[in-house]
Amino acid sequence: MSRAGKRALDVALSGFGVVLSAPLWALIAAAIKIDTRGPVFYGQPRVGEGGRIFRVLKFRSMIDDAEKDTGPLPAGEDDQRVTRVGRVLRATAMD
Repeated sequence: MSRAGKRALDVALSGFGVVLSAPLWALIAAAIKIDTRGPVFYGQPRVGEGGRIFRVLKFRSMIDDAEKDTGPLPAGEDDQRVTRVGRVLRATAMD
């Protein structure tokens, strides 16, 4: 398969996946809003190819401003900062 053909297939399958999963995203967003105050999404800077920094949006799985007092810390097994919905999202890798 040519490089252009692979790219076209990747884009088509990704688009199909986005359309199919959109209803699930709406349910997750509603669950986050019902469970806790604060935004649905959490933005985080990441480093990409060539050192390029970009911002990724994730569903928020911790309380709002979880890192305000401590800075970034890995979440432990019984971390009180992780919300009820967040526990499910993390367990299923949907965050």
